Amino acid sequence: MGEDPRLPAYGTNYDRRRWGIGTEIKTSLLYLRAEYLKGKDDVRKSEGYYATASVPVHPKVDLIASYDYFNKDKELSRKQTNYILGAQYNFYKRCRMQAQYIFQDRQQGMKNVNQIQTQLQVGF
Repeated sequence: MGEDPRLPAYGTNYDRRRWGIGTEIKTSLLYLRAEYLKGKDDVRKSEGYYATASVPVHPKVDLIASYDYFNKDKELSRKQTNYILGAQYNFYKRCRMQAQYIFQDRQQGMKNVNQIQTQLQVGF
């Protein structure tokens, strides 16, 4: 994929306008986080949103479900939607392991992707 001819050359200044709004809800039975964002980089307009829910099933284990949509260029309709299911194990105060299944629904003839992802996160 080459440079987008609608955008200025690399290293030059151009108009960038981006904004987003989000929310989160925390209860003892559910954690929900959602965000919407919109932007314009010179002539390219983008838009996206996501919602992620977490439900505790054990004091240290949560089930996760997430929906994620992003259109990085609305004029060219460059969309991707991710559907995510997974679990996380909080084995220490600021440490967790995650495993997730991700289905990426891509547009414009691009092949859809199935993947399994694992992550170890340590806060310090």
